[in-house]
Amino acid sequence: MGEPIDLADVRWRRDSKPNSHEPTEALRAALRDIQSGEIDPLHLIVVIGAETDNGKTRTAYYQAGSYNHHGQLGLLDAASKMMDRDA
Repeated sequence: MGEPIDLADVRWRRDSKPNSHEPTEALRAALRDIQSGEIDPLHLIVVIGAETDNGKTRTAYYQAGSYNHHGQLGLLDAASKMMDRDA
């Protein structure tokens, strides 16, 4: 018998529109790819857009890895370009 089917992964890969998924699904998808060995990150940046209690927007980020300041900005720039192409 083969490996069990991960339905969350199937849904994630079938529909790439961000509005079709909860934000935590993106984190789970990234963790699945890391834990499976599909990707071995040198650096990871998680950027979060949230709404505060008074209706204003808030940005937060979390990061870890070996990139220095310029590498971190380059990673964000590359991600921005990828997102722009996929829009």
